[in-house]
Amino acid sequence: MSNIKGKPDGGAVMSTAEPMEGCSKFYRCSTNVCPLETDWRKRKHIEGESVCSYLLESVKASGADVFDADSLAFLLAKAREIGAAYPAIGRALTKASSGASRILAARGTSAYRGDRAAPMPKVRLERIPGAGRPQNGLHGVSEGAREATA
Repeated sequence: MSNIKGKPDGGAVMSTAEPMEGCSKFYRCSTNVCPLETDWRKRKHIEGESVCSYLLESVKASGADVFDADSLAFLLAKAREIGAAYPAIGRALTKASSGASRILAARGTSAYRGDRAAPMPKVRLERIPGAGRPQNGLHGVSEGAREATA
């Protein structure tokens, strides 16, 4: 059961018992194979279905600009596992790896334009399965937003 709290910017921060429900994209996500779910291997995936946007972002060259080191390592390991288990997802990850970051493009960041002078806050996945309980209950939020809610 989720506990939704208000953020200073008017958004919502979710604190839940299930890792995948703690993802900031959970309630509008339509992917069937979630890297945060512990039993993702039991899920079906058909060519053309959506793939986790965080998985797709993690394999891009700009992955380190989007995610903190722990989250990126987790997502890259899951991308290898899931891509090997589901060939259609593996092909989607390979295709995504050569593209530009959608997250950075949406933010209109300097990193997307190639200017490293003004780095943006990175996404930190705090509810990584097997990594223990998060300290503040936030998941998939930028470091700046996390500090603002502390």
